Amino acid sequence: MVGISTIICFFLLKDGGECFILFDSSGNGNRNSSVSVDVSCGRITGQWSYKDQGYSFLGIPYAEPPVGRLRWKPPVALEVSKGNCWSGEIDARVPGKVCLQPDNANISQPVGDEDCLYLNVWTPSLDVNASLPVMVWIHGGSLVVGSGNDAENGYAPSARLAHDLNVVFVSMNYRLNAFGFMALELLVAGSPTGTSGNYGLMDQIEVLKWVKMNVRKFGGDPNQVSFIFSWTWFCILTQSK
Repeated sequence: MVGISTIICFFLLKDGGECFILFDSSGNGNRNSSVSVDVSCGRITGQWSYKDQGYSFLGIPYAEPPVGRLRWKPPVALEVSKGNCWSGEIDARVPGKVCLQPDNANISQPVGDEDCLYLNVWTPSLDVNASLPVMVWIHGGSLVVGSGNDAENGYAPSARLAHDLNVVFVSMNYRLNAFGFMALELLVAGSPTGTSGNYGLMDQIEVLKWVKMNVRKFGGDPNQVSFIFSWTWFCILTQSK
């Protein structure tokens, strides 16, 4: 039996596109295969799911950890020109850490981490010429709780949904509660925007910039980007009119 990786490379190279090699070409319908993609800041390794017929890339860092001097500051994007990209290869088969927030089961016990600026991508194709529509999911939680990592619980997009709708899905973690929306006069000093608060919204904007720059590598069209959001975002958009 001809390996799946051989078939994929043959057709993509014939069409003049890029060759993405699936490391496991066994054809076993119950297994996943690792696959690597080069994005603007380096190489990431996600996986192809035979069961879901789609690719998942999880826990992709899009900004420096907002800790220490970067706490309550706009996100600092990861860029080659800044020299803050990762070295080697990112394992994008597991989700990144969720942002610090109260635990639903025990509100007095926080869960998560300040180092939480990660995003996820699910796509049915890695053809750079596919030009698939892109949907960015912004999780709810009243800007206090939540994450973009809830695919397994049915609260976020998934590789199966990306395949069924032929759409590229992106989700994200953004700073929450006091870490994302603390507004104090003390924090205005030294702020490049002359304001304080809304750091979580700045994180979301940074993700959109990342999508614009990188989504073609996942088969997406950067000029066809839509949003999925909860009532929290509806209220934000309504108030901003």
